[in-house]
Amino acid sequence: MLQEVGENAVALNALAMEKRKMKPLFKGFNPEQITPKDLNRAGMILYKFGMIDNHTAELMSRAGDEFDKKGKLVDPSKEINALEFFANRIIEMKEKAMSGDPYAKVLLPDYIRTIHIMQNLQTFAESGDSYDMRKIKDMENKGLIKRTPNAKA
Repeated sequence: MLQEVGENAVALNALAMEKRKMKPLFKGFNPEQITPKDLNRAGMILYKFGMIDNHTAELMSRAGDEFDKKGKLVDPSKEINALEFFANRIIEMKEKAMSGDPYAKVLLPDYIRTIHIMQNLQTFAESGDSYDMRKIKDMENKGLIKRTPNAKA
């Protein structure tokens, strides 16, 4: 399913995130091994900085949630593969859409977008500075532009 979903390199504005010095906030981000709690935190940070909409943040906050009979969260600290979780939801949405569920058709692009955002966030967290960011840092070091403070969660 993940191959079918593909990638979308512009789903997340990495340069804007770099300019805001957000990289330390996502150090070690790996959607294939993440707790629902950490995925929720990542989504809330992205939402707070205006990088994603509230619906995408909400989808990220509910990934892997399992509840007991009383409605309590089972284990928010258990690592999941969030990409696989959303890929399975996409399969479910496609099946429901084929049986005529209009809500599933509407939700499908949101689940795909969430996968793209997680993929881009992982790339952002693992990558070095981009060419544009190296130019900005050089200008900051030369005093040509004001230094941007590091982002805080």
